Amino acid sequence: MTRRLHGTILGVALLLLSCSNSAFEPIVACTDQQEVTILVSGGTSPRFTWDPSCGMASVQVWATETSSDGWVLYSGSYAAENPLPSGLRYGELPPKGLQPAEPAPLRRGVEYRVAVYRWIGEPGGPGGLFERGIATFRP
Repeated sequence: MTRRLHGTILGVALLLLSCSNSAFEPIVACTDQQEVTILVSGGTSPRFTWDPSCGMASVQVWATETSSDGWVLYSGSYAAENPLPSGLRYGELPPKGLQPAEPAPLRRGVEYRVAVYRWIGEPGGPGGLFERGIATFRP
């Protein structure tokens, strides 16, 4: 009996550890005017988190000097839901996420900007993307 219990505890612990690096943060309710603070982990495959962890409709990353060489993530017809969660890893597609092109590899030492946008407006009606946070980083 104790062997089975230890095996179960070990299995649950391993499951929690394996999920902790790639899990998205829960989306919290925010007002349309809510600004967020973006944090970027290190490396050429950074993780983007923002606080508070409001849902977003778009995330865009680009090289500061060229305004290109990056990644664009949209939510298409789901934009009014602001379904993109905090905790995205560069190039990783979350549920309801769309990318028009493959992300460009990030280059060490180059300055990049990341911006997050919320959809403000009625589903299926008039509305648009509004920037709610921006940060710069160097991989």
